[in-house]
Amino acid sequence: LILLSIFFYSWWNIYYLPVILFSILINYYFYKKLVTIKEGRKKIFWIAVTSNILILLIFKYADFIIQNFNLLFSTNVDYLNLPFPLAISFYTFQTIAFLVNVYDEDILNVKFKEFFLFIIFFPQLIAGPIVKYNNMMPQFNNDENKWFNKKNFIIGLVILFIGLIKKIYFAGTLSEFVDIGHENINEIRFVSSWLLSLCFTFQIYFDFSGYVDMATGSALMFNIVLPRNFNSPFKAVSVIDFWQRWHITLSQFLTNYIYYPFLRSLKNITFLNSMIITLVVFFIAGIWHGPSWNFVLFGIFHGFGLVVNHIYRKYININLSKYVFWFLTFNFVNISFIFFRTKEIDNAIIILKNMFN
Repeated sequence: LILLSIFFYSWWNIYYLPVILFSILINYYFYKKLVTIKEGRKKIFWIAVTSNILILLIFKYADFIIQNFNLLFSTNVDYLNLPFPLAISFYTFQTIAFLVNVYDEDILNVKFKEFFLFIIFFPQLIAGPIVKYNNMMPQFNNDENKWFNKKNFIIGLVILFIGLIKKIYFAGTLSEFVDIGHENINEIRFVSSWLLSLCFTFQIYFDFSGYVDMATGSALMFNIVLPRNFNSPFKAVSVIDFWQRWHITLSQFLTNYIYYPFLRSLKNITFLNSMIITLVVFFIAGIWHGPSWNFVLFGIFHGFGLVVNHIYRKYININLSKYVFWFLTFNFVNISFIFFRTKEIDNAIIILKNMFN
């Protein structure tokens, strides 16, 4: 599986391979340090986490930082033009979660080949779901899972094909209309702007959930059960509910490894503090998706949506029909994906102006 996963990762661009291999080696070194030393564990832990974030910043965000630095200070610093390693955001988050569990002594005995496979296991490597070591490794080490299981193989194959149809047929077809719309952004009007936004909202759902289905199906063919990452997100009746249904493993990571640690670091936990942290967390979630201000706006938009949702639940909480809440939530999510798709902020404004003319 390790060799097949290396081959799978290298198929897109073999020049990215040294980055993930270096990440695996350096983080296993940090793991060994954390489990063998008694004094200075906290220092080693923070060096490990910082090292992972630094690698992510260098390869994914360096040119974005330089671009904004040049704009802010009217300088002309040259771009680094470093390659963008495949899946670096996912395996960085997964590794950080692993290091936190090691620091908390939830993980104690890890063989190098087990850690290697945990990071590079090909079905969920590229786009998740984000998995935990203690959920995955017992499955790999289970003797029953090492034998061919006809039922799991057939079910996994069916799920794999469902995901393939979602990605190629549904997402692929919708993407053609979306691409044409964005290429002719100045020609869209009221109806076409709504169609454009709706088509992309369903395109990204079919694309992402289709990939996750393919990952889930192919993993199940090896008797490995991946965590659920989607649960009918467009049935959500609030923004809070949406993030409990959409990219569930990312929401869990943000909650467990960023939101709660921030909250616990405060001397006085208040509703206001928790809402400010929510905005910070979703700023991070936005920029995690990519080095561009449109992703930042997407994250902040959802952050404010969650804050409003929590304020409503705490102070207002009027009992309305669930269909009203669904309608408001779906349109909120649909509008948010306009920022996700448009690279230029001006184009997002054009679409919104036409939608609400």
